[in-house]
Amino acid sequence: MKKFKKLIAVALAVILSLSVMSVVAFASTTDSLKRTDDGTWLYMENGEHNADYTGLVKYYDTWYYVENGVLNWNYTGPTEYYGTTYYVIKGVLEWDYSSLVYVDNVWHYVENGVYSNDYTGLTKYYGTWYYVEDGVLNWDYTGLTKYYDTWYYVENGELNWNYTGPTEYYGTTYYVIKGILDWDYSSLVYVDNVWHYVEKGVYSNDYTGLTKYYGTWYYVEDGVLNWEFLGLTDYYGTLYFVKDGVLDWGFSGFVSDEDKNLFYVEKGTVDRSLNGLYNYYGNNWCYLVDGLVDSSYNGLFNYYGTWYYLENGFLNWNYYGLTNYYGTYYGVEGGILDWNYSGALRYGASLYYVRNGVFDSSFNGEAEYCTGKIYNFKDGVSVDYDGYVADAAQLVKLIVYCELNDDTEVEIFSAQGLPDLGPYGGVAVTFSIKHNDGTEDYRTYIATKSYFETPKFLGVRENIGDGTLFVTERISGDLETENSVGLTLDDVINYFYGINTYYVLNDDKA
Repeated sequence: MKKFKKLIAVALAVILSLSVMSVVAFASTTDSLKRTDDGTWLYMENGEHNADYTGLVKYYDTWYYVENGVLNWNYTGPTEYYGTTYYVIKGVLEWDYSSLVYVDNVWHYVENGVYSNDYTGLTKYYGTWYYVEDGVLNWDYTGLTKYYDTWYYVENGELNWNYTGPTEYYGTTYYVIKGILDWDYSSLVYVDNVWHYVEKGVYSNDYTGLTKYYGTWYYVEDGVLNWEFLGLTDYYGTLYFVKDGVLDWGFSGFVSDEDKNLFYVEKGTVDRSLNGLYNYYGNNWCYLVDGLVDSSYNGLFNYYGTWYYLENGFLNWNYYGLTNYYGTYYGVEGGILDWNYSGALRYGASLYYVRNGVFDSSFNGEAEYCTGKIYNFKDGVSVDYDGYVADAAQLVKLIVYCELNDDTEVEIFSAQGLPDLGPYGGVAVTFSIKHNDGTEDYRTYIATKSYFETPKFLGVRENIGDGTLFVTERISGDLETENSVGLTLDDVINYFYGINTYYVLNDDKA
C-alpha cells in the first residue's frame, strides 16, 4: 500500500513538471495578439511585439487586421494575405460578408470575405441587382446573364426589371419580359411596328405558319406576321384558309394552292375526309377527293342512283348532249342522264339520236330537235343537220330585232360556226342592217353556250359600220383585265381556232 501511494506521488510530480514545460513553450513560440492595460491590442511574435507587421492575424477563431503591429479597429478595405485579397470591415475579416465594395473608384465583388476575381454574374446590393464581370461591376454591359437557372436582362450593368423587348446574345435574338427571359413564351410580339413570332423565348425567323394570339390565328412568314397573305396554309396536317394574314373561319368556297390545286374550304378549313359528290352552295356540286376538287374528272358520276355530268370536277347543269362513259355514249339533259329521253341531241358539230338515254346507232328515220326542226338520221347520226349554225343565227337575229326599232330591216349576212371548243362551241353571225334613212351597216355577234336556252353574247361589241368586230378577251382568274382588239370576221374565226379553252367566251367559268 505504501509502495502504491509512492508510485502515485511520483506520477503526479512528472505530469505537473510536463505541464509547466508546455506553457512555457507555447508562450515562447506562438504568434498572437496581446492586450495592453490601455486597451490596445499588439501583435506578438515569439513573445515580442512586432511593430513592422501589417496584415491578418488569427486570434482564437477570428481574423483581425494589424497595421504596424497594432490591431486597427478603424480599417475597412482590402488586404493581401498569402496571395489572396480579403476584405476587412472595421478591423475584422467577416467570412459571412458577400456584396459589392467600392475601392479606388471601382466596385469589387466580395464573396465570403474574399475578393472573387473569377466571378461573373449578378449580385444584389441595397435592393438593386448589378452585373459583375471577373469580380468587377461592369457598367458597360447590356444583355443577358444567367443567375442560377434563370436568365435576366442587364442594361448598363444593372438588372432592368422594367424592360420588355428583344435582346441579342451571341448572334441570337431573345425576347425578354419584365427583365426575365421566359423560355415558355411562344406568341407574337409587337416591336418597331412589326409583329414578330417568338417561340420559347427566341425570335423564330425561319418559322412560317399559323400562331394564335389572344384568340385569333395569324399567318407568320419567316418569323413576321404577313398581313398580305391570301391562301391556304398547313398547320399540323390540316389546311386552313387565311385572308389578309388572319385565319378566316367564316369563309366557305374554293381556294387554289401554290400548285393550282383547287380545294374546297368550309368555315376556314379543308376537310380532307370529303370524298365524292359534294353540294357546296345552293344547287352547285363538285367532285372531291380528300377535300380536293378532281379537276381531271369529266363525264358521268353516280350519286344515289342518279347519273350526273361532271366537267372539270364540277356538275354542269347546263350541259345538253352526249358523253362517253366506258365506250358507251349517253344522253345528258341539263346535267343529268335522262333514261327516259328519246330524241335528238347535239354532240360536237352533229346531231345524234338517243333512245332511253343511250345513243342508238341503229336508228334510221326522222326526229325532232329542240328547236322544233325535223332532221333525218342514218345509223343514229343526222345527215342534214345544219341547225347548230342556222338555229343560232336565227335566235341571235331575234335578239337583234329586240334591240332595234320595228322599222329597221335586219338580214343575216353570214353565219360561221366557230371551233367546237369543249361541249359548247360558238357561232359568229354578221347582220346587214338597213336603217330608215337608207343607210346600211353591219353588226357581228358571237353566240356561245346553250344558245337555244339562253343566248350569250360575251366579250363582243358591234362594229362601227365597216365590218370590224371588236372582241373583248376576258382572261380566266382576272375578270378585271380587258383587252379590246379589232378583227375582221375571218380574223375572229382564226382567232378562236388558236384558243385552247372556251373560258374566254364563258362568263360563268371565267
